[in-house]
Amino acid sequence: MRIDLNKKKTKQLPPLANNEFESLFDYATIGMLITDSNGLITNFNRHAEYLFRYKRDEVIGKPVELLIPIEKRTAHEDHLRNFSKHPANRMMGASSNLFAKRKDDSVFPVEISLSHFNNNSQLFVIAFIIDITVRKQNEDLLKEQKNQVLQFAEQTKRLNAELEKKIEDRTKMLKETLEALETTQQETTKALNFQKAILNHAGACIIATDVHGVVQLFNSTAEEYLGYSKSEVIDQINVVQFHLASEIQSKAAAFSRELGKIVTPDFNVLSAKSMDDLPNEHEWTYVRKDGTTFTVSLNVTTLRDAQNTISGFLGVAVDISEIKNYQNSLQVALEKEKQLGDLKSRFVTMASHEFRTPLSTILSSVSLIDKYTSVEDLEKREKHVKRIKSAVGNMKDILEDFLSLGKMEEGKIQLNPELLTPAELRDELEAVIQEMQRLTKPSQQITHTFAVTEDCNVDRKMLRHIMTNLISNAIKFSPEGSSVDVSCENKKNELAFTIQDTGIGISEADQKHLFERFFRAENASNIQGTGLGLHIISRYLDLVNGHIELASKLNKGSTFIVHIPQ
Repeated sequence: MRIDLNKKKTKQLPPLANNEFESLFDYATIGMLITDSNGLITNFNRHAEYLFRYKRDEVIGKPVELLIPIEKRTAHEDHLRNFSKHPANRMMGASSNLFAKRKDDSVFPVEISLSHFNNNSQLFVIAFIIDITVRKQNEDLLKEQKNQVLQFAEQTKRLNAELEKKIEDRTKMLKETLEALETTQQETTKALNFQKAILNHAGACIIATDVHGVVQLFNSTAEEYLGYSKSEVIDQINVVQFHLASEIQSKAAAFSRELGKIVTPDFNVLSAKSMDDLPNEHEWTYVRKDGTTFTVSLNVTTLRDAQNTISGFLGVAVDISEIKNYQNSLQVALEKEKQLGDLKSRFVTMASHEFRTPLSTILSSVSLIDKYTSVEDLEKREKHVKRIKSAVGNMKDILEDFLSLGKMEEGKIQLNPELLTPAELRDELEAVIQEMQRLTKPSQQITHTFAVTEDCNVDRKMLRHIMTNLISNAIKFSPEGSSVDVSCENKKNELAFTIQDTGIGISEADQKHLFERFFRAENASNIQGTGLGLHIISRYLDLVNGHIELASKLNKGSTFIVHIPQ
């Protein structure tokens, strides 16, 4: 269904159309917002949230000037009053510099298309917003390149004119004096050398070819860019050799579709548009003599003789590798920011769910403790105090998991390994086991075997975190009366910790995803947990080039072996 936003709306859309309009509005790949006749924002789609860094709820009911740079707001208010008096669909920013402001007060260039409609006799304005930052950058780069070429052409034209004038003057003086002729020759040579210097130091790779693509001119910058000497390429090499074969193939297919004719994957790819007098500037990957590559913006034009027949082609290429690298780094940074936002969003959802149970336990226990006031009720009070402590401990574990993950995502985890004697390592392990005893179920026991005989290099905090998480998991996922076995030993060039239980086990399908963020095994969905513990352990071990090994079967328990290099 096509919705014409350029027509005035005098009636409210039927329900089905409204639903389709909301879907189109919310999932459009350009920013869209709607304001009322007073300039207050009434709707704000997802792409607009991405462009301006505001959430929808932060801007609804706010004046649209919130999104406009301060120095432009007065002019905008005048435009708003004029538009309200004489509403008309129009484009903004296509031929002038128009900027918008993000939540962090940074500004960016935009192109805006305005439309309007009436609902219940009230005027509403729809703004379609496109971020043209990349386009502006490319336009600026193109302008700079064109200016360089125009300056070069202007200098060449001026020099040619001066040269012709000098030659004419010296020709007239030829009969009068041989000295005048020699002077003219010297000046001519100087001018030609100057033109040659301009060509060779233009700051761009300039290559001229014949009609088949064989190199005829190869300036010094081209030698520097591509690693070939003039003698190696002139009348020897076709310029297609400077391009990736795969890129020639893909561009040939793309140009064939664009031009509506077959463009063969050879020099025709580079010349087809120029032969049709079409703009022919594209990004290409150049291949140096040593096989390395770099990205250029290549403009190809025709060379014509006195009869206006195409005699060859001129290619001017500018290295844009740094620009592309910068764009890629921005994209990587944006992706990391999106991942961090997703992490925070998922944690809020998870924490809201996981905090509900312990908070309910705390509230109910506190209420019941108030009722147990006699000495005979002491045992009942202690029971509820223990429940409160357990619930608080669960909440603390959740927060600890997320704080550890957050520090890792931001690269703020700093390990401080130290050399521990076997006795010191035993004390650390026994302290963790003693602390874990409070979590055991009725008749559950923790056994441990210690067989370390050499000093080891390990971070105490990391070791405590890993062992606490694995032992608490073994307790949590094992039944009453079961045993959790912990052992520690020296192996060749490593320290190995083994935690074995006889609990519910993990299916083979779930084992593939067990160390991913927020993953919970299918048979553990009813047992409290964040799905972060094993992921954090794997991240800790990555920092020390260690790894964790798992062997498990459903209803037969699990064995985790932690390997820490020494």
